[in-house]
Amino acid sequence: MVRKDVKEQLRGIIRREMASCMGEEGDQLSTSRERLKKQYLGYGYGVDEDREKRGLSTYVDRTVMETVEWAKPGLMRVFCGSDDIIRFDPKSPEQEQAADDATLYVNQVVFGRNIFRLVHDVLADGLYQRVGWCLAHCPERKEQRVLQYTGLAEPEAVALLSDPSIDMEQDGIDVRRYATPQGMLYDLDIHQTVTLRDVRIEPVPSEHVVISGDAEDVESARFVAWWQVKTASDLRKEGYNAALIASLPTLDNEDEMPETTVGRRLNDNDDEDDGGYGATRRIRIWEGWFDADLDGDGMAEKVKAVWAGKGDGCKVIKYEEWPLYRAPLFAACSVPMPHQVIGLCVADLVADVQDLRSETMRQMLDNLALSNQGELVANEGAFERMNQVLDDEKPDLVI
Repeated sequence: MVRKDVKEQLRGIIRREMASCMGEEGDQLSTSRERLKKQYLGYGYGVDEDREKRGLSTYVDRTVMETVEWAKPGLMRVFCGSDDIIRFDPKSPEQEQAADDATLYVNQVVFGRNIFRLVHDVLADGLYQRVGWCLAHCPERKEQRVLQYTGLAEPEAVALLSDPSIDMEQDGIDVRRYATPQGMLYDLDIHQTVTLRDVRIEPVPSEHVVISGDAEDVESARFVAWWQVKTASDLRKEGYNAALIASLPTLDNEDEMPETTVGRRLNDNDDEDDGGYGATRRIRIWEGWFDADLDGDGMAEKVKAVWAGKGDGCKVIKYEEWPLYRAPLFAACSVPMPHQVIGLCVADLVADVQDLRSETMRQMLDNLALSNQGELVANEGAFERMNQVLDDEKPDLVI
């Protein structure tokens, strides 16, 4: 099976799964999240604009926000109230030092930098957005480094260039030699491209995650993916070539593939308005994990794929066989439901109370305002119409 056929197979799986997953824009879950978020913030009632024009009350009760904010401190103390968020217990005396090192590394390096934001964002989404998500990953990034050495003797320069970490073919090396009373000395400038990896656990917005509609949990989900918006410049920094980036659909036109770039020179410095191929061109990048039979043996393997666009405009950028049994996404739901990956949340339980209190208080305020600021209103022509009715009802005089 050639590489092109594999990408087409993955593209078909992605299109089929995305058509039936939960969390896509416009579906029931997305609509419920939008409604709950508006109730949490205290706006979003459809009649508010009309009531404001008529001078009526637009008061909104804050029961949802008060309930969510009341629950946060207790939950935050559970995760942030001690130094060790996670502790590894050894299974034998020989593993004690390794367990202590792992505990120190995870708590200080992985969680220590952004533990408050991580816990707060994930729990807040779980309290009023049905489910909170976080992603555990180890992204790669490339950095350009320049190592400068001056005043080296010839043996020192030779020993430095013999270092295995220096690639004589890939790294740019500038050598300057000059004579001194102590002999020949060398100055070296070494330009290196270093690949860095950093273990991270980061919160993911709930509206950026989609999952199979029939999934019972994240571990056994057939399909789960999340997206983020990147610019063409961001993709170039990640190592993608300009031709591939130019072939990806833009954020505003995801359902269609971009026009062909044959005969056109791609330039990273092009402006965004120049055909949409500028360095600031925005692209929605998806990262997903699902089952696919890559080798054709009749057994599906867990695959990680990266793609852009959706529908007919979906284009697979890269893929790889995933070594784990599950996706590195983790969910936190405040009101789990049996046999459902996404249940309810605290905001669902008190949203009706907020609606009832808002409507009741609005009627009380409207009644109070009309009672205290009563006005005498006379309809023009009412007196003439009343006299006309009385004249019509008078009996005829018979002589």
